[in-house]
Amino acid sequence: MFKIDYKNMDWQYLLVCATGLTLGLTGWKTGFLIAITMAAVQFIHAFIVHRRLTAFTVQVRISYALLLLAAWPESMNWLYWLPTIGTWAYIFFGYCLLARSLSLLPFISKQSLSIKRVRTVLMTPPVDNILNPA
Repeated sequence: MFKIDYKNMDWQYLLVCATGLTLGLTGWKTGFLIAITMAAVQFIHAFIVHRRLTAFTVQVRISYALLLLAAWPESMNWLYWLPTIGTWAYIFFGYCLLARSLSLLPFISKQSLSIKRVRTVLMTPPVDNILNPA
């Protein structure tokens, strides 16, 4: 069930990020800088479109950029595996673990946290355009 959406600007941003992260993991450290820069550009673009930091899509992009920055120190480079795998999963299948995880946080959702809710959020098949809900 591939969900390749090459006409979507977010998909294009994330393709550049995933490529940069993959190159970084192969030893070309500049790839990490490319991914961080593209994540920052994507955050700025989302903020300009939505005009508020509380928009879910903006929060996902802030979290993604901060995760990439947190992994920047040499001793933390192993952490790049997580966003690399997650970004490729989003690119090919439309599944965004970061967005789903953030949706469980109490300041984003009014629903109480339970095992059933966590299972439902994490196991529901991908939906179209989870990063830009209508």
